[in-house]
Amino acid sequence: MKNIFKIIPVLLILLTAFVSCEDEDKNPFNPTQFENGAVLRTISIPSSSIDLFNIETSFYAVEVEFFVDGETSSNSLLESVDVFVRYRDNTAFNGINNVDEIPFGNIPASAFAVGPSGFPRTIITVDASDAIAALGLDTDTQVDGGDIISIRLALKLTTGQVFTDENKSGDIPGNFFRSPFAYDAGIVCALPNTVFVGAYQLTVTEDGDLTAPDAFGVRTYNDQAVTITATSGTRRVIQSLAFLPAFGGFVGPLTFDLVCGRTIAPNQAAGGGVGCGSGGIRLETQGEFGLFDIDDESSFTLIFNNFVADGGCGVAPHRVIIRFDKL
Repeated sequence: MKNIFKIIPVLLILLTAFVSCEDEDKNPFNPTQFENGAVLRTISIPSSSIDLFNIETSFYAVEVEFFVDGETSSNSLLESVDVFVRYRDNTAFNGINNVDEIPFGNIPASAFAVGPSGFPRTIITVDASDAIAALGLDTDTQVDGGDIISIRLALKLTTGQVFTDENKSGDIPGNFFRSPFAYDAGIVCALPNTVFVGAYQLTVTEDGDLTAPDAFGVRTYNDQAVTITATSGTRRVIQSLAFLPAFGGFVGPLTFDLVCGRTIAPNQAAGGGVGCGSGGIRLETQGEFGLFDIDDESSFTLIFNNFVADGGCGVAPHRVIIRFDKL
């Protein structure tokens, strides 16, 4: 228990700092201390998945905003954005077809337009068929629902500096800065957005070894009634869920996809972006899937690994299994 209590002040300090970033009309950074950093803020994700049955017209799209020091006079520092893709094969039955990251394209500053906030915005689109072809994959034999096209962005400034997920100081959580520089385009089987929504009982049936030396010793989520909403045919979201509730609860969304009979939690910030001073804690489904039956909404499961990035907390990844029962 000694180690658990040590972390509480750190988390509370971080939470206080995060709350101060929630006002989008205020610059949460001291500009004089921000000369070595820049972000691509995620504004929206108009298209979050790839339809396995409609690859030719499917695409992933993310709207981003360039932000460097809170001053629109710095907009001219934007040079371009490099786009990279890689393929993560989660369906071993048709062979392991992972493909390492390759360059996919470049978005010049001229493709950005000043948005409502006064900072440059653009929508970056990755066409599924183009990405699969560039990765050298055969759509008919090597691509299946549950696989993922991972997209990474590298922000280039006119100063020669480059910022990406590999050298950023960590996700700055809250409503203002959502800048992961990396996104997952899950390959799915399209469903209507009217199924697997509404009131469900969430029950955590497995939560790793909470007594392990490198664990917090507290549950990921409490058992509770939740409301599931649809943001697309396949994506489902619980908008407000308290992460690590024993520490007071860091409330944020839990997102998952319904993929051809399997449930998948894409890589995401846990609890809205909480961490221990070195990035944010992240969770993700990795190789082991929950299951659902399209003809039976009464119950389904979700499996993911928590702490796939530990946010500086020194906690090892562990498996979490959740059962959802329709209320």
